[in-house]
Amino acid sequence: MPTPAELAEATLKALCPELIAQQAKRRAEKLRARDYEGYLFLHDGHKRLPAFLEIERVLPDKDFWKCLALTWDNIEVSAPGPKH
Repeated sequence: MPTPAELAEATLKALCPELIAQQAKRRAEKLRARDYEGYLFLHDGHKRLPAFLEIERVLPDKDFWKCLALTWDNIEVSAPGPKH
């Protein structure tokens, strides 16, 4: 059974595909500009860890640790509760 966040995302994709395309474009621009923190901020909190894992190999040390801290802090706030 999908979570409320997954249902909302599916609805958004169905109703506003142009918005999804704009988000993808902004994310690509952030990566081209090497604005890795900005790239991660464009992901919803629960999607930052997968986004971080996608880019971790290309991050310079300084950016790696900043992005990991950002991702870690957000995981503590947005972790889902136990499923019943």
